[in-house]
Amino acid sequence: MCLTKMFFKYDDFCKDFEFQWNKFLLQSGANSGNRSGKLTLSERMTIFTLFHQSNYRTFKHFYKNYVERNLKQYFPNLISYERFVALMPSMLIPLTVFVYSQRGKCTGISYVDSTKLSVCANIRIPRNKVFKDTAKRGKSSIGWFYGFKLHLVVNDKGEILAFYISAGNMDDRTPVPQMVSSLFGKLFGDKGYISKKLFDSLRRDKKFVLEVIEQNTPAVKLYQKFGFKIIRRLHGFELNNPKLKETIDNKIEESNLSSLLIFLLQNSSINLPWQISMPNLIKFNTPDRVLKTDKAFAVISDPEKETIAIKTLIPKDGKIEFAEGLLRRLFTLYPEKIWKANVHYPEEFMPLFKQFGFQEHKLTQFQMEYII
Repeated sequence: MCLTKMFFKYDDFCKDFEFQWNKFLLQSGANSGNRSGKLTLSERMTIFTLFHQSNYRTFKHFYKNYVERNLKQYFPNLISYERFVALMPSMLIPLTVFVYSQRGKCTGISYVDSTKLSVCANIRIPRNKVFKDTAKRGKSSIGWFYGFKLHLVVNDKGEILAFYISAGNMDDRTPVPQMVSSLFGKLFGDKGYISKKLFDSLRRDKKFVLEVIEQNTPAVKLYQKFGFKIIRRLHGFELNNPKLKETIDNKIEESNLSSLLIFLLQNSSINLPWQISMPNLIKFNTPDRVLKTDKAFAVISDPEKETIAIKTLIPKDGKIEFAEGLLRRLFTLYPEKIWKANVHYPEEFMPLFKQFGFQEHKLTQFQMEYII
């Protein structure tokens, strides 16, 4: 793709993306920190993509020897190499969303494979510090490596349908069910993907999940008549001005939507109703707040109002006890408030809310499931 076409494609995407993304960013006083900068996001993404299409081995040589010398006419507000490198992390989410938006359509014939993303040569593994906590040793068909794996699913036209980046030691078969969940037809892979467990999981049934008010007996019976089964009961709670028996430190910090979504992905095994899980969190808007401790995240409504709704409460590894400290700190941070938790919380959350004195809502919901 030529430079001009590439830029216009990125620029059209960024106009919509930045408008939506800025809604999710935290606001802190008069200076919001949302200045566009001399070099726009679409220009930075274009330059970064050009590097990966070039034959240069390092971005530094590409930028200093090619961009600064030959592309000044296309990018009149070019910034220094050091400044560009400092801005690189801000491109991660936009580029990920862009790639995701450019996925092809499933044709019924798909192929899955993985490739290594080496951080460094094997001999330098003990000295590597950049990805020390995230990169892992793995083995590919051509030997051992240190870094990550890129898992890809493409259609018969070579168009990307799904992608997944994992640590180098992850089994190639592990992310497959998640990547192909929305695909249909046949999936082809090499012998590394042979597994009865994987085969059985891909022979998935269609599942419909819904919530219905438990006290609405006619509706419950109607769904049961059509084959829906009750999975669990969902509860809601309310408490006016929580009284804490003991003081607690204020180790709680304000976070943002992107950090919350990453936390959810890392704890994807947590089984939450859709109202307090990722699909609903995408609708997050200011003045809602994302707050966290080292073991849990919470999304609450505007804390300046008299009543605060706990829109979601997500403990690490699904361990409910990890959320206790977060609730205590929230009650300390925003005293003398009315706290509400809508009828979205599974029964396992009940002891947590009850220990603070929350009163249970009269209405409850059944989460029901129908498998074809």
